[in-house]
Amino acid sequence: RGYFKPLNKNLPAMPDSQTILTTKNDSKITIGEEAELNQVTVEQNGLRVFSNEAYLRLDNNNRMEVLELMARSKYQNDKLLIWASSGVLNIKQNQTRLNRVTYRIQVENGNIWGQAKSVSRDDKHRYYFHEPTMSFCPPNGNVWSIKAKTLVYDPNKHLIILEGAALLNYDYTLVSLPYLNFATEGRKSGFLKPDIEWTPYGGTAIFVPYYFNLASNMDLVLSPAVFTKRGVGLSSHYRYLTHAGEGDLMFLGLLDQDKDTSRYQILWKNETLLRPDLSLSINLSKFSDTDIFKDFGNYFDLLDTLHPVESARLSWVPTWGVVDFGVSNFQNEFVEESGTLADVHYVSIDPQQLYLTRNLIFKPEIGYAHYSDVAQSNRGDFGSSIDRGVVNMDFSYDFRKPYVFLRPSIGSTFRWYHSDGKKSSDDNIPYLKLVTGLNFERFQPGLHQTLVPQISYLYTPYKDQTNLPILNSSVAATNDISTLYEAKRFLGVDRIEDNNALILGFSSRAQFKEYYWDFSAGQQINLKSPRVCLYSDCQDVVGGSADYSPLFFNVSGTYPSANVNTHLAYDTDLNMLRSLGSKLQLKTEMSDTVGIDYEYDARRGGDDNQIITELSRVGMHAEYRISPRYVIKPAVFHDFKSNVTTSYEIINVFKSCCWSSELKLGRRYTGASTGDPDSYQWFASFMFHLDGFTR
Repeated sequence: RGYFKPLNKNLPAMPDSQTILTTKNDSKITIGEEAELNQVTVEQNGLRVFSNEAYLRLDNNNRMEVLELMARSKYQNDKLLIWASSGVLNIKQNQTRLNRVTYRIQVENGNIWGQAKSVSRDDKHRYYFHEPTMSFCPPNGNVWSIKAKTLVYDPNKHLIILEGAALLNYDYTLVSLPYLNFATEGRKSGFLKPDIEWTPYGGTAIFVPYYFNLASNMDLVLSPAVFTKRGVGLSSHYRYLTHAGEGDLMFLGLLDQDKDTSRYQILWKNETLLRPDLSLSINLSKFSDTDIFKDFGNYFDLLDTLHPVESARLSWVPTWGVVDFGVSNFQNEFVEESGTLADVHYVSIDPQQLYLTRNLIFKPEIGYAHYSDVAQSNRGDFGSSIDRGVVNMDFSYDFRKPYVFLRPSIGSTFRWYHSDGKKSSDDNIPYLKLVTGLNFERFQPGLHQTLVPQISYLYTPYKDQTNLPILNSSVAATNDISTLYEAKRFLGVDRIEDNNALILGFSSRAQFKEYYWDFSAGQQINLKSPRVCLYSDCQDVVGGSADYSPLFFNVSGTYPSANVNTHLAYDTDLNMLRSLGSKLQLKTEMSDTVGIDYEYDARRGGDDNQIITELSRVGMHAEYRISPRYVIKPAVFHDFKSNVTTSYEIINVFKSCCWSSELKLGRRYTGASTGDPDSYQWFASFMFHLDGFTR
């Protein structure tokens, strides 16, 4: 009882040269002789010593010289607590010796507990424990411990040194070490916990990481590795901080004996704040081949395992807006022509909206980009190198009252394309949008309900854009009701959809005391069928990217122990379900959780290439406590469309009082071809953690 209370509570604060001794009234002190004291307390700056019985010797100048502790005693400072059967405090020489001790040292991530035959303190406040045992386990649960010849604790340097150490499991010696040291606070160079992983192509991999504390603002982890089926390797993770930013440089290198070649993965990330309003981001990834992710895993969680990427962005954020300068270069030697990504150099200017009057708002957007190595299928009538300029001007009027709102807006998008001095094109596509609605509220005991019906009208004239390239445009997802009132079928600016449509919808919230429900629905009614599509061959195809007449419905509930969300998108013109999905998350009082989600999507398939709505993905994740110390975490995600993101895994975590282990088993996608069965691999990893020693 009381073992885990902070040590530095109510400790004395006084000059370093001062010592105060208090004792009971029946104690007698004679100068030059030993005095028998009862229930004596000695206090120095940040230190308190208590003993039921002690002998005190004073020098001839009536100063305390030696205090001999004759009964069970307690020694306490801000980081150290010692119970001793006896001991000696040489107050004059500022030294201490305690016998048959039980001790506790407070460290950054917990407490060290142990016993020792004796402990002595020198005048520099270094503690020497003789024949000690130590563990991060509480005294009544020493599953593992270290027995040593000597333990030196230096609180000023935040350092513990063990000489002649042996790691024990209960009373069984696991390994002996002649020397061991670690930091009680902050960082210190040394070995980290080893990692053991397994893949069918690389075999069992054993990493033995060593941590280098290079400086207060940088460190390095080097991990020599052995792959039983492939050979040896080395991974490194270098982190650094500067006065203006931070960065990571990660490397995995392998001498692959099976393929008789060197292979590697590299990732560099850097964030720098050049000025309070100017920042620079750099991201660089390199790898020797795409099969390296199948053979050895995606160690750095690269988002793109097909294209090595070199990207940088300079962002300027003045008071009037945001200006971005950027470059992204993609290496395409590992993909076919259809998978080629174009390099891009760009600048974008996004000023803040300007209030011309109290309600009249002007919002411009300006962008320029140069694309090179554009894939043949995306060039349109242009060449492989294309310049594009875009200017969007939007004027809107924002009228709001507590019960009604009205937002008419007009604008235009100007586009300019130029290619290799041979082809040039420019156009201007205006648009009109009108949004209006009402606000209703109802208050009852334990209930607050809102209802917002609204109607929108959108008009954008049709313009044939099949001759233009597709540089960064794609078909927008149709499973998010937040996109309904924008009526945007395409992302990017290379395709601008034509519209002549009404959008009717509503949103509502029912807020109860501990939970609430959100409801929303909307329907786009095309007064004229849209004609613009992503590619030139889709206009005569039912369900092509030009067809767009969605009916959206969304409902979500939020409870203290559960969250649920369901959405639906239905095309009323084509009488087809575009998407249907749900997410459910449950949480018990024991912190067990389970989540399930699924998604139905429309796709083109079958012998007649018609639109088919089918299950596109399903996912499940959970965290279940089989016992207070054993937790399993299964997770399944299956992508029926491409299988690229398909993964299955189960994590077993066993947590004891002072150690833990984690065993992960799973199967995941690692290759470049979804039709290749070798693109999926089983994997396993195991980690063992001793609290306080492995991080």
